[in-house]
Amino acid sequence: KATRLAGERTVLDAARAAIARGDGGAALIAIEAHEDRYPDGALVEEREALTVLALAKIGRVDEAKAKAARFHARYPSSLFAHAVDDAVRAPAE
Repeated sequence: KATRLAGERTVLDAARAAIARGDGGAALIAIEAHEDRYPDGALVEEREALTVLALAKIGRVDEAKAKAARFHARYPSSLFAHAVDDAVRAPAE
């Protein structure tokens, strides 16, 4: 189980790093890899939040907002809620 979690973390770390450098496209590739390898993984909530950030980063604002609404419905008390809200409030230029 710890090995699986470490694998999940590695994939999402790549997505997070891509978002940090402004590369939403690369982030989406890593997120898709996570979804393929770990469809019901322990870090699905984080993956969903990162998806909103990545979509906003590449200007797919309507998709990001729709995904954010679904995220809030599924994870109403998420620690990622503020980051998700910030992403759709102030998308990348």
